[in-house]
Amino acid sequence: MGAETRPSYLDPAARPGLFDGMLAIWRGAGFLAGHPRLLPFALIPVLINVVLFALFFYMSLSYFSHWLDSLIPQSETWYWIALIYLLTIIVIVLLLLIIAFTFTILANIIASPFNDALSAKTEVLASGVDTGAPFSLVGIIKETGRTIIEELKKLLFYGVVVGLLFLLNLIPVLGQTLWGILFMLFTVIWLGLSFLDYALARHGFRFRAKLGFVRRNLFPVLGYGAGVFAGLLIPVFNLAIIPIAVVGGTLLYLELRDDYE
Repeated sequence: MGAETRPSYLDPAARPGLFDGMLAIWRGAGFLAGHPRLLPFALIPVLINVVLFALFFYMSLSYFSHWLDSLIPQSETWYWIALIYLLTIIVIVLLLLIIAFTFTILANIIASPFNDALSAKTEVLASGVDTGAPFSLVGIIKETGRTIIEELKKLLFYGVVVGLLFLLNLIPVLGQTLWGILFMLFTVIWLGLSFLDYALARHGFRFRAKLGFVRRNLFPVLGYGAGVFAGLLIPVFNLAIIPIAVVGGTLLYLELRDDYE
């Protein structure tokens, strides 16, 4: 594309940081609302989200409270009651992260062709430069296969890292606390990568290069993952979170690029 100036909505004075990453999800919502031509690409992911959220909500109502009671021993002493409340909060946060992780994988795989088209159209509108082939059935089939492979790579990486972190539980008390904190941080970063991934993959980033991109931009990616996680907790808004996160991740990618080619 040659030497181009950055899109007008970007601030050239400073690189995005943690807070900018957190706000990217809301910029994605505003950008999607301001460009109605993107809405057809967002509709199918939204319908998929409605079905998945209904399933997760039903499972939570059916099993969560019973499972939590069986997990945490009960007692009448005040210090144990305080500990139970603390553990309940920790368990709820961890479970929400696990649900967000599972939901993101399923939603990204099922809606991947539409999400990729949405990301490509967002980049065209934001940068003014066409970056990909037109939306087609052949493209859907190719993109679905590629996305499944990439999601499996990310899933394997996630499982290995979480498995290594789980070994911290061998250290009494301190290890369990460290595991909970590091697990939450890593999962939030993974969420951020998941929605930057459409733009990264379209621009030829292999898995190792994606990890390098995250390492160079750790704080904005962490902030973006936290913004996505917060969005997943907001009723009604969470039904549209996947396409909004795809748009926000694409805009954030344009801000984080080392050079605008």
